[in-house]
Amino acid sequence: ANDPEEVKNIHEAMGKWFIDYVVDSGYSPQTDNVLMKQAIMTTFPPVGSVPGSYTPENLEQVLLDVEKNYARLMELEGFDEEKKGRATFQRVLANARSVIYQQNI
Repeated sequence: ANDPEEVKNIHEAMGKWFIDYVVDSGYSPQTDNVLMKQAIMTTFPPVGSVPGSYTPENLEQVLLDVEKNYARLMELEGFDEEKKGRATFQRVLANARSVIYQQNI
């Protein structure tokens, strides 16, 4: 989508879908929103420099970062294992803490 209004509508629909999903799954965004925001930011880290500032020199690194983040998401969700289980919120946070710790070493 290139139309700014369409992009805005897609963003709003995605936000509504996410909140509906979280609430339907038993979470309470109104009571633990800071924890949820931290989990989201850990799960979806920035994939490169400021969007729109990609250059021929940094494009390869940006694409590698995107691939690394998607691979990590697949690992968190267990899709890299034969038994495809759903990750619990606690398991995601535990993995996120591990990733943060490893980045600080």
